Amino acid sequence: MALRSFIEIDRDSHFPLENLPFGVFKPREGAARIGVALGEYVVDLSALESAGLFKDLPPETAAATTRFKPRIQIPKSKSSPPLTDKWM
Repeated sequence: MALRSFIEIDRDSHFPLENLPFGVFKPREGAARIGVALGEYVVDLSALESAGLFKDLPPETAAATTRFKPRIQIPKSKSSPPLTDKWM
C-alpha cells in the first residue's frame, strides 16, 4: 500500500513518499541549499530548520540540513592531491 500525503503526488512520479532523494537546489533568489524532492516540489530543509523543527536533533545533524560542502576534484595525475573543501 502506498503512503499518503497532503501533497498530491502523481502516480508516475519518480519522487513518491517511498523515494525521497536529498539533493542541492538553488532558488531563483538566494544561495544553493539542501532539499528533498517530493512529487513536483522541493522541501527546503533550511526552512524547516529555521522553523525550529530540527531543534531536537544533535547540532551537527541540524547544521547538515543548512550547509553543504561542495567538492570538485579534477585530478591532474593519479598522485595529485584533492582540491580543498570550502563551506558555502
